[in-house]
Amino acid sequence: MLQRRLRAKFTRILYQIHFAHEQCMEACKMALRFNKRVKIAPGIKLNVSRSGLSTTVGPKGASVNIGKKGTYLNTGLPGTGLSARTKIADGPKSTPKPMREVQTPPLQPRKSLT
Repeated sequence: MLQRRLRAKFTRILYQIHFAHEQCMEACKMALRFNKRVKIAPGIKLNVSRSGLSTTVGPKGASVNIGKKGTYLNTGLPGTGLSARTKIADGPKSTPKPMREVQTPPLQPRKSLT
């Protein structure tokens, strides 16, 4: 019984992610921002946006967001509109592309005018 409920919940979450991705792709055609949050469990949310996926863990007022741009600590007073966001770790580093060699033609000696 528990396994059936978990499977149904997981299927619903996958459907919501798929639907959010489709909405995101439609919104990307226009100059609009898009963000969808899917609640996975109490205190755990999966965030879907055009720039990728991220996960938020924690209650309102004190949560940690983990994404490709880094890990952030979000603190605030719910209901007041006061909040702060602090970066606590960098995201995965992308490896820089190696510089390609530029082939220069050999220099030709100048002809003298004398």
